[in-house]
Amino acid sequence: TLEYYVQSSKLAGAIRDINDTTDWTDPAQREGYLEAQAQSDDILLAQGIATQYWYARSLQSYLQMSLDEALESENFLHRALAVLDRRLGKRRLRALELAPTEHELVRHLLAFRRKAEGLTAGVSVA
Repeated sequence: TLEYYVQSSKLAGAIRDINDTTDWTDPAQREGYLEAQAQSDDILLAQGIATQYWYARSLQSYLQMSLDEALESENFLHRALAVLDRRLGKRRLRALELAPTEHELVRHLLAFRRKAEGLTAGVSVA
């Protein structure tokens, strides 16, 4: 969590410098100042860096989802857990195709699950 806050602060600061929105007390810059933090959070999340709260909230919300909702979720942790879920049968597991931009965790867990189910022959997740 500390790593997240350090990286988030540095990245948001760099974005604010680029956009010239470094003064949150200036009403004309306030929206850009806050938007820089949101952009920083999105960038770090795409890299798999998030707060403990985000992970806990993601795990909690996963428990309330159907398998299809989890597989189609924008949250990479939901998709990663979905490929491990026993509700995902062998037929769907074999047919599951990942987008080229899929998060690395989802790719590794899908390969792990396919290997555990004996479905590795002729299946590529790269």
